[in-house]
Amino acid sequence: MIFLPPQWVVGDSLLYFRGQIALNNGYFLSNQDVLFLSKGAEGITFLYKPEDQPLRVIMVRYAGRTQAIEAFKSLRSSAVIKQGSLKEGLFLGKSRKGCGGSLLSEDIVVLVLDGKTRETVTRALRSLPYRGGQG
Repeated sequence: MIFLPPQWVVGDSLLYFRGQIALNNGYFLSNQDVLFLSKGAEGITFLYKPEDQPLRVIMVRYAGRTQAIEAFKSLRSSAVIKQGSLKEGLFLGKSRKGCGGSLLSEDIVVLVLDGKTRETVTRALRSLPYRGGQG
């Protein structure tokens, strides 16, 4: 899916997953399939530390942009990120352990959770080396 600078990935925190149960075994996101993982999507989750505080990242690639849009809408209407607002393509709000945010890039939905501030989450979302599309 992506190539991450190894210095930014904390220890052995990288987990590849398919399906809600596999994700929740590595990081409990929700008891509902808010990311539509049952539709054949695949993803990775890891602790990301571009600054002093580790952040939880979840990236999911879908079979196409339409499925990714549906998942992004589902995520925004769920309680994963509370009191969220959409600004400049980023959905930012409160997460279970601080602030969280997400974005949609072609066929990928990216989440950053557990940040101290919205600014920390925004910087992380903008610094991650994700690329949507199948090419």
